[in-house]
Amino acid sequence: MVYILISGFALFLLGIIEASFHRNNRARIPTIIHVNGTRGKSTTTRLIAAGLREAGLRVIAKTTGTAPRLILEDGQEEPIKRRGKPNIIEYLKVVSFASRREIDILVTECMALSPEMQWISEKKMLMANIGVITNVGADHLEVMGPLISDVAENMALMVPQKGKLVTPDGKFNEFFTKKTRERKTDLILTDPQKVPDRVLEAFPYISFKENIATALKVCELLGVKEETSLAGMVKAEPDPGVSAVKRIVIRNSDILFVNAFAANDNKSTLMTWEIAKKAGSGRTAIGLLNNRSDRPLRIFQLADLLQESIKLDKLVLLGDWGFNTRRVIKGSFSGELVDLTRKRKVVEIIDNLVAKEKGDLLLFGFGNTRGAGEEIIKFFKENGEGVKC
Repeated sequence: MVYILISGFALFLLGIIEASFHRNNRARIPTIIHVNGTRGKSTTTRLIAAGLREAGLRVIAKTTGTAPRLILEDGQEEPIKRRGKPNIIEYLKVVSFASRREIDILVTECMALSPEMQWISEKKMLMANIGVITNVGADHLEVMGPLISDVAENMALMVPQKGKLVTPDGKFNEFFTKKTRERKTDLILTDPQKVPDRVLEAFPYISFKENIATALKVCELLGVKEETSLAGMVKAEPDPGVSAVKRIVIRNSDILFVNAFAANDNKSTLMTWEIAKKAGSGRTAIGLLNNRSDRPLRIFQLADLLQESIKLDKLVLLGDWGFNTRRVIKGSFSGELVDLTRKRKVVEIIDNLVAKEKGDLLLFGFGNTRGAGEEIIKFFKENGEGVKC
């Protein structure tokens, strides 16, 4: 019993010491920007950091999307190595690392999902000066739902105290106005429609106005002119999961691949499909649907999208739960359905498609990135050439 009490007291003491060290580390970072949202978090984090770097500020960024990265002051990247599943304790290490480098700004993507973890991440770990909510959509409803309004409620837990919250003008304005007032924070709404089309065309990958508008506003709040921040954003390295268009010729088949694997909800998937449909006009359209066994609700959402909006000539199933995915999709998709969930090598998947199709192809990858999605992205990145849309 005595040993248990001593051990408990020792752990309590260590916790106090660790919290003290963290507060000191946080105090040495002048500005922290905390980026949350349903989609575009990784891209927006990168855009903000790149825009600020272009102005000569010392910036470190951390993303946690398709491939977690630490982006250093010169734009060089280091992969974040994890043991086990992602854990918000990672914030303590990032803040400690950043504080030792005497930076001006830390930009970090929110990695928490549950309301408890979102609250702890902001209030106890990051204590951000500027919060960003890129958008609110139907994703991770099994944790943050079941309604989209519940998602907004969860994200509001990371609104900073006496800081600023930047988010696109939308249907949750009244709600976020209330939450920011409670925390004595300024709510700053952005207008994506003010971003001209020529700006989108300057990016070497599929970009969205709401991400750019939000990133530009954050840079403006920190004293960086639009032309300066845009120059940095355009030349910044994109996130590995970013929507991109690649072209490759295999066995006389001209293949256009559009990567929407990292799109987290139906809206972003559909936005990317509209671009793909335009770029691949006249080609046989084949969907590559990559499923994850730990995201069971996602397949039902995508089934609705296939029935209502995304019209494909053929749908190829990849990833996990081939049998269950077929059962869900059959009622929504009237075209040819091919199950390649047992094939794990990209070469086998591509060969299977090319061997059975003639003419030019449009491959639209969506669903989830992990597993087959990552391998397909890597294949086209290494072997294909970029196409602007």
